[in-house]
Amino acid sequence: MQHYVAIVTGGAQGIGRGIVRRLLEEVTPEGKTAWAVVSVDRDERGIADASTVFAAAVKEGRLKFHQGNVGSPEVASCVVRDAVNAFKRLDLVVNNAGGGGFVPLLEQTPEGWLECINSNLSSAFFFSQAAAPELTKVRGAIVNISSTRAYQSEPGSEAYSASKGGLVALTHSLAASLAHKVTVNCVCPGWVDVSGPENGPDRIQATLTPQDSAQHWSGRVGRPEDVADAVLFLQKSKFVTGQAITVDGGMTKKMVWC
Repeated sequence: MQHYVAIVTGGAQGIGRGIVRRLLEEVTPEGKTAWAVVSVDRDERGIADASTVFAAAVKEGRLKFHQGNVGSPEVASCVVRDAVNAFKRLDLVVNNAGGGGFVPLLEQTPEGWLECINSNLSSAFFFSQAAAPELTKVRGAIVNISSTRAYQSEPGSEAYSASKGGLVALTHSLAASLAHKVTVNCVCPGWVDVSGPENGPDRIQATLTPQDSAQHWSGRVGRPEDVADAVLFLQKSKFVTGQAITVDGGMTKKMVWC
């Protein structure tokens, strides 16, 4: 049996897949595999592709997939219950699921607004609420994946920015409610390249220019593993809670002269 158990929402593609990969690769000081993971996603093709990519972990029983709408409280409760039934504990919930492209202000519909809010923000609340009793038993952790869009905006980003800003606020609110029991933190990624085929089906690697890299003090665009490293840091640290950590290679702090 693995030492730790995690639920990762939106875990079949993109940043979520990178977080799942990082958890599956983690080993204990004794050289044993450290994590079992339940990956939740609504995209059946993404799940099928990830099942192939992580076939060894699936065969070993360390990785299970759950297909469903993460914005549903019933799905959240079901996933938590299934994870505990399968692995007997729960140590970490990574609320990574998200979506919602930019829509011009006057073209945004009530349905589009609510879909974005439910996918990005409500899902994090429902999964945190469902998982809290189990996480409390082991002094576990919740890590929400927000975005630098919580602090910076572009035209047409109302729903996405509002949902990601809400995640930052939800983070410190949950940290207050779960104080002394569960750490709750947030990662705000900047530009993370998830275009390659290793990040999901039918994805073609984008061509990144020297100018793209030059926007970052790190000298490059972000990768899913950069976010995953921050998640593992926050899971391990028991003296960091209620915080939002920006992971963007310095992009949002870099002075730009217009």
